[in-house]
Amino acid sequence: MGEGTGLSRQARALLGVWAFIGTGLHAGSFALLPGAERLVPIAAGIGISAGLSWLVVGMTVLAMTPCRADRAGRIAGWFDTCLIAMSIGECLLVSAAALNAAAGTLGIANEPDFMMRLHLAILIAADIVMAGVFAWRARKSGEKLITAGVLWVVVLNGSFAVFLWVLSGPLGYGG
Repeated sequence: MGEGTGLSRQARALLGVWAFIGTGLHAGSFALLPGAERLVPIAAGIGISAGLSWLVVGMTVLAMTPCRADRAGRIAGWFDTCLIAMSIGECLLVSAAALNAAAGTLGIANEPDFMMRLHLAILIAADIVMAGVFAWRARKSGEKLITAGVLWVVVLNGSFAVFLWVLSGPLGYGG
């Protein structure tokens, strides 16, 4: 990736911590809703699958980046791009957690169909926003848009779907 696109170590650490905090708040907030015994395993599956799929993206970046003089910089650029996109998505997930916390006051806590559709819309919106940021930053850094698209759609979203399916049995939401 191009020069001047790197995050500091402190920024990387903060964004990494933010990813864990945001995901934890999002998944944990479902415990505040009626039907939590059914919702929390699904939310946990989403959070775990997301984390694992980002690891797959990282391993893919390592595997696809050729051994050249600029390899370390390109890998760091991709990882920074991932952290930035992820941190923006976490903002949307934390807003969903706040919605869960306020659902009783808003009078929507006992509307499971509405809440399910709303959270699905938030997850889809987060994915679209993160994909846009990911593609924009990759392109700005000199990477090919097709590479960013394959990393996002096939590697990230594809592995997410596989992990979500695999976890459905152990977490008990697949039946």
